[in-house]
Amino acid sequence: MATSIAAAMTMAFPMTAVAAGPAKAPPASGVLMIGSSSVNGAMGRAIGTGLEKHGMSVQRRGVGAAGLARPDFFDWVNEARTIKLAPRTKAAIVYLGGNDAQGIWLHPSERAGKKRRSQWIVWKDPRWTKAYQGRVTAFVDALCKRGVRRVVWLTTVDVGNGWLQKRLRRIRDVQTRGVKKSRCGVVVAATGDLANIARSARTSRPIREKDGVHLTRAGATVLWARLAKRVLELVDSARLASR
Repeated sequence: MATSIAAAMTMAFPMTAVAAGPAKAPPASGVLMIGSSSVNGAMGRAIGTGLEKHGMSVQRRGVGAAGLARPDFFDWVNEARTIKLAPRTKAAIVYLGGNDAQGIWLHPSERAGKKRRSQWIVWKDPRWTKAYQGRVTAFVDALCKRGVRRVVWLTTVDVGNGWLQKRLRRIRDVQTRGVKKSRCGVVVAATGDLANIARSARTSRPIREKDGVHLTRAGATVLWARLAKRVLELVDSARLASR
């Protein structure tokens, strides 16, 4: 009897299959792009677009004229410790150094001597290298401690100013050593455009802005084409390591 009633109800009110909606894609892993004004310019936009096309969400934080040498102006190490990270941030891309070809301002706790009067380490002082290297390591380690699995440090690009290019060679070398001593940092050299700088000066598509330092849209495209494979490999390694 019960079987007959059930059969009758099924005939009167046939069951319809409920179509499953499309599966939601997992939230994209995040990448923090952090550094000087170039992060907000053509360079940052080109790299950010490349990351987004690769399925990553991008958070950018750039501060004009800021570097590691002058925490009295802007303290990047403190920023790395306190910046609010977007959800699922697993990797960071850092671009700093173009503003650091100068003396280093010391925090009061860093100053030597009983009276602690020396606020500066000038560029030519041998102590400059150790002090700057320590700040690079501290900056990267601060991001690592926040849960960032991989910090990709892009060394400064080639510039058209010969005096600055010479100083940047020293900065790139010290940055490389500082990142290597960190907990989760990897260096990717962003140099390699000196020939293009000279060539583009005679064409209608320069790869540097008039200041000879910042990249144009064309220059950013050249840079990303050269760095994309390596940067994406490192970002992916951070994403996979977090699963």
